[in-house]
Amino acid sequence: EDYSQPVQLGGSDELTTLSMELNQMAAQLQSAREEAQRSADAKTRAELQLRHADRLRTVGQLAAGLAHELGTPLNVIAGRAQLLGRQLQVQGVQEQSTEIIREQSTRISTIVRRLMDYAHPQASGKRRFEARSLVNETLELLTPVLPSNVQIEMQAPDEIYMSASPSQLRQVLTNLVMNAAQAVTVEGLVRVTLRKVATGVSIAVEDDGPGIPPDNWLRVFQPFYTTKPPGRGTGLGLSIVEGIIIENGGSIVVSRSDLGGARFDVFFQSQEQAQ
Repeated sequence: EDYSQPVQLGGSDELTTLSMELNQMAAQLQSAREEAQRSADAKTRAELQLRHADRLRTVGQLAAGLAHELGTPLNVIAGRAQLLGRQLQVQGVQEQSTEIIREQSTRISTIVRRLMDYAHPQASGKRRFEARSLVNETLELLTPVLPSNVQIEMQAPDEIYMSASPSQLRQVLTNLVMNAAQAVTVEGLVRVTLRKVATGVSIAVEDDGPGIPPDNWLRVFQPFYTTKPPGRGTGLGLSIVEGIIIENGGSIVVSRSDLGGARFDVFFQSQEQAQ
């Protein structure tokens, strides 16, 4: 409704008085609507900034492992280049070493591209994509920063297509996998399962850590609630995760895993079900 157009009545009778009161009420309603819109816009901006800050925090962790991850291919490149210079005249050595240099250079480029794609702020951008590849890429990117005692296992059919924001799904996976890895003690397992369900697509992240008490299953999604020691978490990760999932038309639940630890199930509706 448009409350900006006043009622115009002349005179000094009761209808005129009523019209003045209606105009005053309409002005107040219009002002309240504008204030509500400003608050909604401010909240949206704050949520986007919070998500990006959370993403950058994770990128900082990834960058620490990236230096180590890049060390091996760079050493291979340097060694092969040196070998190529020494044995340039030997039949076949030049061609073989050149191919190895190309493969390792491509590997570096892929790692850096994935990191940059993850760090770059993006709008929701829902689209249809093949989920298995995205999950694989995300787990490969996380591997260098996961504790050495953690084994990552992925279970998924060859292809599963879904509609969501790829960058936001990557952020969801990163948070859930990192949380699961930090919960594991000694030698542990984190399992990611991607599958089709009756209403769409399901992604489960579970671990064999100590788990989460049932009384806290709802509390873990509250802002600033955390079970981690001081300095290891802000309590915002799962709150951000839930917000992203809801924005993409999905839902998330926590339960106890058959592995013994916590299990987070994320559900996304198919396009047909969502319509």
